[in-house]
Amino acid sequence: MMNACQYVTLQDKVVNAEEISDYKEELQGKYMTLNNGRIVREFEEDEEMRHLFVDPYPGRSAGTGEKVKPFEMM
Repeated sequence: MMNACQYVTLQDKVVNAEEISDYKEELQGKYMTLNNGRIVREFEEDEEMRHLFVDPYPGRSAGTGEKVKPFEMM
């Protein structure tokens, strides 16, 4: 988890952002790709916004932004 100050320093490095939702609300949030390829997930937990570095979000292939066919997902 990163604090608010750390997140603010990354905001100008965002090159792509996408809202993801799932019915279980386990993975939903805003996924932001940074100019170095790392991904930050922004989500609400306990009525606070949280930011976390994550692996590529489900349904996408790493680094390409292309959708992954369901049978390819692990």
